[in-house]
Amino acid sequence: MAKKGLGRGFESLIPTEIDEDWDETADVAVKDKGELKNIQLSKIDSDPNQPRRDFDPESLQALAQSISEHGVLQPIVLKPVGDRYQVIAGERRFRASKLAGRDTIPALIREVTEQNRLELALVENVQREDLAPLEKARAYRKLKDEFNMSLEEIGKRVDRSFETVKQTMRLLDLPAEAQDLMTKHKLTESQMKPLIGLSDEIIMKVLPRIIDEKLTVAEIQKIVAGARKNKIIQIYEREKQIMSKALNLPVNVRTTGANKGTVAIQFKTQEQLQDIIKAITGKDFE
Repeated sequence: MAKKGLGRGFESLIPTEIDEDWDETADVAVKDKGELKNIQLSKIDSDPNQPRRDFDPESLQALAQSISEHGVLQPIVLKPVGDRYQVIAGERRFRASKLAGRDTIPALIREVTEQNRLELALVENVQREDLAPLEKARAYRKLKDEFNMSLEEIGKRVDRSFETVKQTMRLLDLPAEAQDLMTKHKLTESQMKPLIGLSDEIIMKVLPRIIDEKLTVAEIQKIVAGARKNKIIQIYEREKQIMSKALNLPVNVRTTGANKGTVAIQFKTQEQLQDIIKAITGKDFE
């Protein structure tokens, strides 16, 4: 992704790949963007305000394996804090390096403002598409509220349009429970956007269907369109449980409006299908 929107001075904080002739046993090397140092991992702390909160264990383990085989290909960026350092870019490489059993990691040391620190962590994650939608939204809001940055300025920092930043931030208008479900089930921004503006009650009725039935964006938009026209979206949870218990099979109820919809009964064997037919007709399958 282009970095043209990062602004003069800020782009210089972004680390580049380590030269092939970099000697990992060396203490320091003078680079075009400052000194590249090998820093003891034991002297480094994670950033408590890191925008990214979800670090997938399998992904970290894969990165650790790569680091074990090939080393760290891109330095992390650290901020000096007393006699220690704090990560401001490269949190995954830092954590994976510890998993790989390394003692040191190549790093660029930067004296940065708190705003620059947040911007740098945000830009790095956005450029790598590592941040979950809600993590981006919270980081954008922090830049707006704590540093009085306009949405246009935020967009320039992360190379996104004003409208994209605005729409992502609107995810924070969703009820807290909906945000929790979004994170837990890794729902996409596209899946959640149609729900913005609906009442909390309707949102919390539609979300279980999105999750259980793996609804597409088009299907979600259709349901929401009905809700916005004041159609009743009923969730037949009690009925689903009764049918599922009676058949001992998973049952889904899809509604398309007021008192309309379909019942879907899942089966995996011919015997289960015969049981369904018998339950519905009262007759044995022939």
